[in-house]
Amino acid sequence: MFLNTSQDILYISLAICAVWLTAFMCWGLYYVVMTTKRIFTLIDRITSITKQVQFVVDSVHEKINAAGGQFALAAQIVKQIIEYVQEKKASKPKTKKKTTTKKK
Repeated sequence: MFLNTSQDILYISLAICAVWLTAFMCWGLYYVVMTTKRIFTLIDRITSITKQVQFVVDSVHEKINAAGGQFALAAQIVKQIIEYVQEKKASKPKTKKKTTTKKK
């Protein structure tokens, strides 16, 4: 028999423990790697969403800037129209209206 001494039993139990420790470490390493992969996938998704949001914000910003120039032009035209109307009102002589009384 191969178990002659207590030292042989010790070596066998140490070998079994080493196998279990190796299996546990492989299992733990597998979960660490899978978790890291999921984290990187999540970071990629967040990055793509951030890029999409940045694209939308840039598009809106450009449209607002373009519309701002048009609004400035429209405001200037309205201002000139108001000034023109005020000049016309100021240049007209005020006339008194005839008041008519109704007879019964």
